[in-house]
Amino acid sequence: MPILIAIYLVGLIAWWSIRKFLNQREAQRRQDAESALQRRISQDPGNMAVYEGLGDSYRSGGRLNDALGAYQKALEVAGDRPSAGVQYKIRQIQMDIDASGRKMTRSSGRGAGRAKDLINCVFCGAGNPLTSRRCEECGKELLHDTFLSALETIWTDKIQRKKMLEAIAIISIPVLCIAFAANLSLEVKGVLIISAVVVGGWVFLHSFSGDRH
Repeated sequence: MPILIAIYLVGLIAWWSIRKFLNQREAQRRQDAESALQRRISQDPGNMAVYEGLGDSYRSGGRLNDALGAYQKALEVAGDRPSAGVQYKIRQIQMDIDASGRKMTRSSGRGAGRAKDLINCVFCGAGNPLTSRRCEECGKELLHDTFLSALETIWTDKIQRKKMLEAIAIISIPVLCIAFAANLSLEVKGVLIISAVVVGGWVFLHSFSGDRH
């Protein structure tokens, strides 16, 4: 059984390393593509498609403001040519930027609320007295518990939510397998469960320091 535990741990570490390597390679590929597009722009500054491609690359990398600038430049050089696709992308980017700005405002509001001994509603952002159980603005239940507030913050972040679900899967799958393995002794099941929890917890915590490519 120790061999099975070792295989599981080695496989998990290998999976994590491969995933990190692929993320880094994707980031390098995107950077090389952006450099090539910028060189094409210097050679052909009136090419709308190149600006649009650069905007697509910026957007896929999370650089929303740079993507918006590239799309707006594509629209500028398009002149009278059809540009409905670029206009649609500009609207989508502006919506993403606005949503990001609202999220930052709510986060700042929560910090200010804590400094003033207030608790902010995670649904509408309104400040409420610490003794309140429900938001005075929208009526939703307030999250007083620090752990629940942190969990809500993580869950609203798409990238962190994905990583959290991955960590839960890493813990749950071996535990479920162990639960159905009736021929294993209780001691062995206990060791495997503890190993799964420890390794899954490490992956969950390590995900917050990983890159966001």
